[in-house]
Amino acid sequence: MIPGKQNTNYIRVHNYVVGELIAKNEFSEIRMAVPNYLQEKDISPHHLFAVKIIPKSKLRSVRIGKMMLFNESILAPLLSSPHIIDFIDVDESITCLFQFMKFAHNYDLKHQLQLSLFSRETCYKIIDQLLAAVEYLHANGIAHRDIKLENILLTESNKVKLTDFGFATLSFDGNVSGNFGSLDYAAPESI
Repeated sequence: MIPGKQNTNYIRVHNYVVGELIAKNEFSEIRMAVPNYLQEKDISPHHLFAVKIIPKSKLRSVRIGKMMLFNESILAPLLSSPHIIDFIDVDESITCLFQFMKFAHNYDLKHQLQLSLFSRETCYKIIDQLLAAVEYLHANGIAHRDIKLENILLTESNKVKLTDFGFATLSFDGNVSGNFGSLDYAAPESI
């Protein structure tokens, strides 16, 4: 189904065939997906999508589960910025939430930095685009609260796409409280 990938168990979800595991974290896993109407011979890189699969049981097991469900199913798909991942569709089953998005062909920033270092010019572009995403969020009263290398995706041309809004929060007065996100990336004053 997906070019270059063999021996995978595929499942059908909504209008997609879901296959290869891309990443996994505490609350979800990300898998590759393609539209289910395509034949294997017709699949090209621009037909690839990613689907974030969030088990509802994981959300029910944490205090902020309802907030995370709202963020991933309602808030994130409403965001529209050149530097935020493009959400295509959200669907759910009895057990899971499925968040379909454009596939970032260069994966995440952590993955790319493990392969090689960027030029100074590329670093400046990445930082500028990430700051544009944060500026968009803050202008709309949203704090991401989990910006880390793994949540900064890169397209084929190294264009930044910020993702993973599970810990985001809306702020109507500019104030945000609580410690969320990954400890390794937390600001010292929030620890």
